[in-house]
Amino acid sequence: MMFRHQSLAVTKLDLFFHDVFLSSATGFLYQIGQSIALVSNWHVFSGVNPLNGSNLDKPRGYFPNRVEFHINLFDREVQSALARPQSVTFVDSSGNSLWWQLEGYRGLNREPKIVDIGVLVLNEYIADFALIKDQIVALPSQVIVRFDETGIARSITHGYPRVAAELFILGYPKGLAKQGVFPIWKRASVASEPLFPVMGVDPIIFIDAATRDGMSGSPVLYFGTEITDEYGDPIPEEKRLERTPWLVGVYAGREGVTDDEYKMTIGRVWRKSLLDEIFFQQVPGRRSDFSRFRSEADID
Repeated sequence: MMFRHQSLAVTKLDLFFHDVFLSSATGFLYQIGQSIALVSNWHVFSGVNPLNGSNLDKPRGYFPNRVEFHINLFDREVQSALARPQSVTFVDSSGNSLWWQLEGYRGLNREPKIVDIGVLVLNEYIADFALIKDQIVALPSQVIVRFDETGIARSITHGYPRVAAELFILGYPKGLAKQGVFPIWKRASVASEPLFPVMGVDPIIFIDAATRDGMSGSPVLYFGTEITDEYGDPIPEEKRLERTPWLVGVYAGREGVTDDEYKMTIGRVWRKSLLDEIFFQQVPGRRSDFSRFRSEADID
């Protein structure tokens, strides 16, 4: 194969309010169980700044309700790929979101915080999904399974690289797609200890990377072999269900960082464990989390 398989799992997103173009971002196809989903940032699907709750479409004030992207179908017998355009309306006629998010959380000073990941499960929105699902190129869900002495699985955790490890962010900076469907691979490094929350509460990993607008929602991949589980224990490569590359998490993009982080070219990666949790919680996406969190009744 003359290209990396992971390139085919990434797609450029064009966001629309009906037929009005709003912005471009990055997403990727992700498979967990029998579901294949389009993953990006919460702020990409909601059209809301995750740091302050403001509308990202200025001055018109539109919110996205439709996304155009592509899926890559790979024929293993002849080793060929076909890029197929898709258009999905992710808000129904009543204004309800068809995509999922995680519940928000409280920051260090009890301020409301958003987990900046959005998931749109595609099974029901691709007409011939049952026929093509085995050909859709997607990043697999990877976990670390611990077995007891009898071979029974006792626990499942996620794995992360160590600080200073080299990473790659796959996306479309400034909407750049000069190689057709293939994304740009931007190099980065792990800039904070992955197993310790930032500010004691934020479930993110800082990375050192010079990224650009349009890379919101990019997958962050690690191609090394030094993986630790969520308890800090090293995991030998032969004990993993999947070999490298390892999906570290979802990149937040320029709209998901503070001004100081932006100036220092520090980016945020939302942990992979949060992405998997979305599939279990199945919380409908919404833009109203900020007003809801500001309710005094919601404060412990």
